[in-house]
Amino acid sequence: MMGWVSETGLAAHQVAITLSTLGFMIYQGLGAGTTIRVSHYKGENNSLGIKRATKTAMHLMYLYCALLMLVFIGARNILPLMFTNNHTVINLAAQMLVVCSIFQLVDGIQIVLAGTLRGFADARIPVMITFVSYFVISLPFSYLSAFVWGFGAVGIWFGFPVGLSICCTLFQLRYKYLLKRF
Repeated sequence: MMGWVSETGLAAHQVAITLSTLGFMIYQGLGAGTTIRVSHYKGENNSLGIKRATKTAMHLMYLYCALLMLVFIGARNILPLMFTNNHTVINLAAQMLVVCSIFQLVDGIQIVLAGTLRGFADARIPVMITFVSYFVISLPFSYLSAFVWGFGAVGIWFGFPVGLSICCTLFQLRYKYLLKRF
């Protein structure tokens, strides 16, 4: 969809999404570690260990997320300079980085919880949650924001926090359900 908006939007999107992976990769590592720890504690029938592993990963994620949010907001006009000197692209990427900083928290939560759910060997329900959150809700919301409501390139980014928030909430409910059943 970004290519439908403009070349500038596509360039700014590439800058912002590349910077966004700084958070994603760390959260992904925390999620993978959480999978291993939770599956280990599940094998021991240790619900306290499962809770502790998940809580520890969440606290580490919160700390890193807070740091990354400060960097994305505080340096939103400086970070794009690593990629381009085009002022139009820099200004648009800076706006996208503000949206990016907003969804860092829910992105981190959903990734760590996805790791926890994998540790429970729960995959079918999380896949359905992910599909609905991203393709049924987030993608149309991005389209509406960009093309119907007139927010343009930045509007496409509005779908990210919406989809991630829904996914995060449903993963949290699933985690509580599995923990209670365990």
